[in-house]
Amino acid sequence: NHEDDSLTLYSNFRMLEDEIINLSDNIKLVGLNWEKCECLDYKLSRNNYNILLSHYPDRVCEYSKIDLALGAHSHGHQVNLPLCKFHHKEKYSKGLYDLKNNKYLYVNKGLGFSFLKIRFLSCKEIVKVELRKGSKNDTDN
Repeated sequence: NHEDDSLTLYSNFRMLEDEIINLSDNIKLVGLNWEKCECLDYKLSRNNYNILLSHYPDRVCEYSKIDLALGAHSHGHQVNLPLCKFHHKEKYSKGLYDLKNNKYLYVNKGLGFSFLKIRFLSCKEIVKVELRKGSKNDTDN
């Protein structure tokens, strides 16, 4: 959500704002505008492998035809105190979630900060996602 100003530095970078692009004949990438977004589920087919990119990972609940969702936003709750449970409005804050029916969500803790320039028990991370050819029902691929 803060990358808009940096886009001029990258000539091969494209911001997806409520768009669907084809990565291959049967893999679709759905990119949502970080602030206000349109639900694009009606434009997707279950015959494809659909990947959702959303700054707010909770938006995955609006989609029934997504196989993999990738999100961020909470920075893994930058400050995590042992033995203290804070109420956070986000349902999904960090890590991999199995949403059933071969639908997965990965929430990245990111590199940056929200308000305070501090992290405690929430390490920065960069994640590489590799897609391998296989059956849509094969959970190892």
